[in-house]
Amino acid sequence: MNGLAAVFYPKIKTPISLSKYLSFPFSYDYLIQCYFRIQNRKDHETLDLEKSPTFYLIYFMFLKFYKGFEFSQLKSIFDFQHEISYTTEKGAEVGKFPELLEAVFKNSFSGKDGKISS
Repeated sequence: MNGLAAVFYPKIKTPISLSKYLSFPFSYDYLIQCYFRIQNRKDHETLDLEKSPTFYLIYFMFLKFYKGFEFSQLKSIFDFQHEISYTTEKGAEVGKFPELLEAVFKNSFSGKDGKISS
C-alpha cells in the first residue's frame, strides 16, 4: 500500500529578498512572530532565553536552512501541500530589521571570500 506524502508550510504574503543572493521564503511578520514566541519560551532545552543566551544563534541557523528556498519547490516532492496562516501578514513595522538581518548573515555565515555561504 502506497502512502501519500504531505507537507504543511507557512502562508507568506511577501517573502524576504534582501539582495539577489539573500532571500528567504518567510515574511518579516513571520520572522518577528517566531522571534517573540522564542523569547517567551520557558523550560525548553535549547530555546529558553534564561537558560541559553545562544538561542539567537539557533534562530538564525534555522533561518539559514531556508536561504534561497521557495516553498513552490515542495510540489515536486510531496503529494499534498497546504499553507497554514501562522501570522496575520499585515505588514509588520520592521524598522531596521532588514539591515540587521543582512548584517547577521554577512558577519556570521560568510566564507573567507566575504560571500554568504549556502
